[in-house]
Amino acid sequence: MLELYLMGALRAFLRQKFHLLLNVTGLAIGLGAALLIALYSQFELSYDDHQPNASHVFRLEQSWPSMGLDAPVSSPLMAEEFTKLNDIEAAFYLLNLSQRHGSDIQIRGQQQKLDKVFAATDNLTQFIALDILHGELAPALTQPAKLALSRTQAIRLFGQSDVIGQTLVQGDITWSVVAVFADLPDNTHFDFNGLAAMTPSQAGQPALQSNDAYVYLRTRFDDSAQQPRTQLEQVLTEQYNEMVYKGKNMVQVTLLPLLDIHLYGHSRFEFKANGSADNVHISIGLSILLILVASFNFINMSTAKAAQRAKEVGVKKALGASRFQLMLQFLLESVLITLIAGLLALVFVELALPWFNQLVDKALSLTFSLPFIALFSATIVTVGVIAGLYPALFIASFDAKRVLSGDLQRGATAIWVRKSLLVAQAALSITLIIATFVLYQQLVFLTTLDTGYAKENRLEIRALNATEVFNSRSALTDALQRLDGVTSVGVSDTALTSSTNTSARLIWPGADPANMPIPFIGTGYQTVENQGLTLLHGRDFSRQFSSDWYQQGDESQPSASIIISREIAMQANQVDMDSLIGQTWRVVVGNQEGQSIRAKVVGIVEDIKIGSSRDASSALFFICGYSRMSQANLVLAHTRTDQAQLRQEVQSVLQQHLGVVGADIESISKRYQLLYQGDQQASKVIFTFTALAIVLTVIGIFGLSSFSAQRRSKEVAIRKVLGATRPQLINLLAMEYIKLVLGSALIAFPLAYWLVSDWLTNFNERVAHPYAIYLIAAALVGTITWLTVATQVFKTASTKPSAALRYE
Repeated sequence: MLELYLMGALRAFLRQKFHLLLNVTGLAIGLGAALLIALYSQFELSYDDHQPNASHVFRLEQSWPSMGLDAPVSSPLMAEEFTKLNDIEAAFYLLNLSQRHGSDIQIRGQQQKLDKVFAATDNLTQFIALDILHGELAPALTQPAKLALSRTQAIRLFGQSDVIGQTLVQGDITWSVVAVFADLPDNTHFDFNGLAAMTPSQAGQPALQSNDAYVYLRTRFDDSAQQPRTQLEQVLTEQYNEMVYKGKNMVQVTLLPLLDIHLYGHSRFEFKANGSADNVHISIGLSILLILVASFNFINMSTAKAAQRAKEVGVKKALGASRFQLMLQFLLESVLITLIAGLLALVFVELALPWFNQLVDKALSLTFSLPFIALFSATIVTVGVIAGLYPALFIASFDAKRVLSGDLQRGATAIWVRKSLLVAQAALSITLIIATFVLYQQLVFLTTLDTGYAKENRLEIRALNATEVFNSRSALTDALQRLDGVTSVGVSDTALTSSTNTSARLIWPGADPANMPIPFIGTGYQTVENQGLTLLHGRDFSRQFSSDWYQQGDESQPSASIIISREIAMQANQVDMDSLIGQTWRVVVGNQEGQSIRAKVVGIVEDIKIGSSRDASSALFFICGYSRMSQANLVLAHTRTDQAQLRQEVQSVLQQHLGVVGADIESISKRYQLLYQGDQQASKVIFTFTALAIVLTVIGIFGLSSFSAQRRSKEVAIRKVLGATRPQLINLLAMEYIKLVLGSALIAFPLAYWLVSDWLTNFNERVAHPYAIYLIAAALVGTITWLTVATQVFKTASTKPSAALRYE
């Protein structure tokens, strides 16, 4: 019986080659695109699922409501305290040593760079899966001056991976390599090149007030247990405020599941750029839509061609075939078509993967494992059955007597189904066009949004030794200043496109001495000019005022000048901000009042958005000549157009004065654009697959219009004999589809408005709702539909009437 079904399917395919080609093409495109998106989504969802006890691990995060600041870092001392709680089984943390000691090292007298070196607790392997290639990890996590390197860094620094016993010098520390571990996989949020022990001599003595460690807690409950998690967060918040802020409700502590960090962690202090849950959800939705559109095409074209197989059904029924047997035959044909399309989809995916990997900046690949083959086969059968079920029911329901007598009435239900599916396809296309345009417009808006500092004609040199560059009379800055086209050279311990690194309590007259810590940036002279800030009141830091630069003082209190942001000025005096200029405030760096700095307010600048413009403006201040960081950045304002040549000249100066080779030099505008790299990739993916959805819709309209034109060929011939012109005939047949597009627009408009409005609420700054694009999208789909139908009708209208009417 199966052999007969297969023979019948083969004959049907050979008789309806055009029908087969359209169905296979549409399904192959839909399945291939869905598979690409599935690979991307699966990779994004797999982050850190390979870590030990991943579902029970949470990252400790802090939120300061009064500052509008969130951070995934806290004091390393809190980890030990929290392990005393019953719900917490173990605690682990990482602390960035490169931020404290810099990234400059020496190997056999040669200057090198080694960044992303973290101090870690000795239970690291209970939280992170590491593959040790050479040596032993335990000494690196328990003994001072011992270091574990990643394989890539070992090869880069020493030329081979087995470098056990090799040494490298960093200041007064001589590191000895005791282990080499395999590079971390791409699907983890962790990112480090080296590991060392958390010892005071290397990491400094931790304090409760320091917020510089990534703390992870393993709990007795998993990440699906919402109530125990909420209760634990309340306990942690109370304990944190009691220990650090003397019982004042300053900070809110939350627990972010390890498996959610990549998609939901969007702090400025992440190890590396994270993904987006919205992008994954959109991608999954697009894959489903593409399969639906392809299936709609299959259903439409199968029911439209039903009349051509009516006599076949009638004869088989007359010979004793049951309705169930006929349904099986047509379902088998549907599954076979889907199978052919699936095999072509695999070829399409293999060919498209290099391009797609470049688009999403991933290394995705098809792995033909047994689970994948089983899942793909199940998907093929499911799509084939679902797409072919209604056509099979419809065709198998023909009455043998009426069919063989020539009395075949076209089912009103089938026509209604075809029109409904076509309306759904067009509505999805219109919705996707609107969403894609808004996404692109919002992305452009974000990248051009005023952040409060200049991005153009600014070159930034990162990760330099702070001691070398934080000097009021630095020979390095003077040499850079003499380069052709360089208008100013400034120093800063914070990259404005990244995140703030340090904070302090700022006490003004009448303020609460227990004020919340406020982020500050250590800078040099001419900060306003150099960074392109907007000065509202007062002046810039200047060499003309030597007191601006931080002075330690032998007997007196340390002093420096500060420039505050508008938000701080509003907190200090909402009525007359100009009166703040010249006031002397106090900057309390640690928790001890004796560590405060006398700070003279010399300027007020407009609020600044640190990092992505998604984040709200930060309350912060600049302090001249003072920094707690081991690394600093130089910012060059220039008028040069040949930035590549300028980079080479800057590199030459750095090598001459600091011995630095291969410094991190990039324009601030480029660094700012990189903040939105994920959004740009997502927009390209959405645009590409929106175009594919429209192509699938066009294929469906093309197939239906060709069948419609063929079915109405005699009507067209009679109208032509009676004097109808080609344009009239085209409009007559096309109007049926244009009306359906107008109906789809009525469905798409509210759907798109709801989706777009909900998505835009994720941004602090967003574009106004672009209502004009609704009409443009509907007009575009309508135009494409008209052109598609017109090509088929024109062909029919160009046929001689005698050819269509010769048998009448």
